[in-house]
Amino acid sequence: MVLNQRIKALDALRGIGVLMVVLFHYTFRYYEYYPGATPFFSFPYGRLGVELFFLISGFVIFMTAEKTASGKIFMLLRISRLFPAYWFAIIFTFVIVAVFGLPGLEVSWKTMLFNFSMTQELFDVANVDPSYWSLFPELVFYAIIACLLALKKSNYFDYVFSAWMLFIVVNLFTEIPMVLQKLFNLQYGLFFIAGIQFYKLKKKQEQRIIFSALPLFLLFTSLIVLFFRYDLISTLIINLFYGLFFLLVMGRLNFLAIRPLLFLGAISYPFYLVHTCLGFIVMNQLNLEFWTELLLACCISGVTACGMHYFIEKPAMGYLRRKWVKAPLDVLTH
Repeated sequence: MVLNQRIKALDALRGIGVLMVVLFHYTFRYYEYYPGATPFFSFPYGRLGVELFFLISGFVIFMTAEKTASGKIFMLLRISRLFPAYWFAIIFTFVIVAVFGLPGLEVSWKTMLFNFSMTQELFDVANVDPSYWSLFPELVFYAIIACLLALKKSNYFDYVFSAWMLFIVVNLFTEIPMVLQKLFNLQYGLFFIAGIQFYKLKKKQEQRIIFSALPLFLLFTSLIVLFFRYDLISTLIINLFYGLFFLLVMGRLNFLAIRPLLFLGAISYPFYLVHTCLGFIVMNQLNLEFWTELLLACCISGVTACGMHYFIEKPAMGYLRRKWVKAPLDVLTH
């Protein structure tokens, strides 16, 4: 029961994260691309929903890693989760942008094909959709976990995460080349590390074991890094995310598990993948009053995400997991 409640709380946090990002793009980012009209409401800090996603990813991916037998199986599970919906979203977004036009966000077919690798950020290749920038940091994190599992060095996790945090701190005061920052995820790695520590604290809490010093130290270090990396308001918002995770550790976050947030959490990945360009096209084409545009963009993107979730994401993930790792769909779905 505890595990099930924890997952529901995490799905609710996913719902909050995707809602923040969608509002950021539709009330703030859109007007940077297409200035002219003044939005009635602006939510620039919604961009921090991505940092919330990274925290969630650290938590659930480490939970998955502990239950996975090998690096190969772990990576196959992640591929089945990420790539089918992503590949569909690339094609869908490329086609609708080509048909309706979206000045400043149009890419060539060669760029579109390169996006299929999910490594375009490393090579400074344009994203088919601006939101795709966040997928490469996820991929780097998965690769680190997969390598340790493949090398049978899972008992070295603490050393690796401590060294990773050290390099993140060093990166604050040195000029490490950007390609290395991206390759080793030095800009956003602190959130994955923090999510892992919250998972470890949650596990100890459930087992009635006293918290160890290392998770708390790494969390404290990540909080210090925030003050160097973000402005004051952003830092406070991310501290709020940390507070929510501490409530999760203590089993006090189940109040978030309400149906609207759980539903948004369930479709959060396809929603994230398609909402930007699709919503921008809706807003460009209709040119209606602000609130009407916002509602229609959210609804059309949400309906599209639902279709992707039920007809692309879940069937493809189920098929690939049965074929590759003989895992049922309800096992390790996060």
